[in-house]
Amino acid sequence: MLGEMSDSRLEKLALSINRSALDLNNRISQFLDLAGIEVHTVVLNRKQLDTRQFLRDISNEMSQVASNSNLSFTLELPPSVPQIWADEDRIRQVILNLINNAFKYTSPGGKIILRTREKDDYLIVEIEDTGGGIRDEDQSTIFDPYQRKADDKERLSGLGLGLAISRSFVEFHGGQIWVDSKIG
Repeated sequence: MLGEMSDSRLEKLALSINRSALDLNNRISQFLDLAGIEVHTVVLNRKQLDTRQFLRDISNEMSQVASNSNLSFTLELPPSVPQIWADEDRIRQVILNLINNAFKYTSPGGKIILRTREKDDYLIVEIEDTGGGIRDEDQSTIFDPYQRKADDKERLSGLGLGLAISRSFVEFHGGQIWVDSKIG
C-alpha cells in the first residue's frame, strides 16, 4: 500500500497501519520466544561469529536511529575482538533490545555507547547510556517477565518481555547478563 499512495492523508494512514502491524508482529514474536523458553524448545543455531564485523553492522544500523532521535551513538572496540561461537540472530536480538531500551530511556541529546572488552576468557559486551538510571530496588527484578518501570507504563509501549528474553538467550549461550545503574 505504501508504494501506491499519492494522497498524503492516505499515505499517513498506510504508514500508521504499517507501524502498527510491525509492532503487533514484534509482540507476537516476543510471546512465542517466551513460550519457547518456558517449554525448553528454543534451539540455538551456533556458528563462528566475526564479532567485530557483527558489532559494526549493528552500530551502522542503529546510528541512523540514534540520529533521528537526537541521540549520540558510539561504537568502541579494542584493537582485537575475538570471534565467538553463537547464534547470530539471538545475540543480535539481545544487543538490539538493550540498545533500543537505552534509546527509549535516554533523553534527546543523550549518549549511548556500545563497547566490548575481554575479561577472564569472556567477551563482555556493554551498553552504556546517559538515561535517568534504574533504582536499586528495581534492578533485582528488571530481567523478570512483564517488568517495566512504573512511571513509564503509560508513556512507553512494550510488554516488559525484552529483558527476560534477553537474559534467557544470554544464559543459553553460557553467559551472564546484569545491570549496573544509578539514578541520575
